[in-house]
Amino acid sequence: MSYTFENFERDFTREHLHLLPVEERLKDVPVVERLKGVPVEERLKDVPVVERLKDVPVVERLKGVSIEERFKGISREMIEKYLSKDKPKS
Repeated sequence: MSYTFENFERDFTREHLHLLPVEERLKDVPVVERLKGVPVEERLKDVPVVERLKDVPVVERLKGVSIEERFKGISREMIEKYLSKDKPKS
C-alpha cells in the first residue's frame, strides 16, 4: 500500500496538533464527546446546588433526610400553625 496524501495529512496533523490552542483543537468535538471520561463529581463541581436540584422532585430530595433535619430552622409556632390548617372541620 502506498503512502497517500490522506496519510500525510493525518501524520502531519498528529505531529503538529499540540501547537494549536486547546480551544481550536476542541472546536469540532461535540460537548458530549468532550465530557466522556470526566467524572460526574468533576462535571458538577461548578454547578450551584439549586441548579442541580431544580428538576428533582421534592420527594426525591428528601429521601434519607431525617424528620429532625426536615424541620430544622422552622419554629414550633410555624409548624403548629401549618398543622392547624389541616384539621378536618366537624
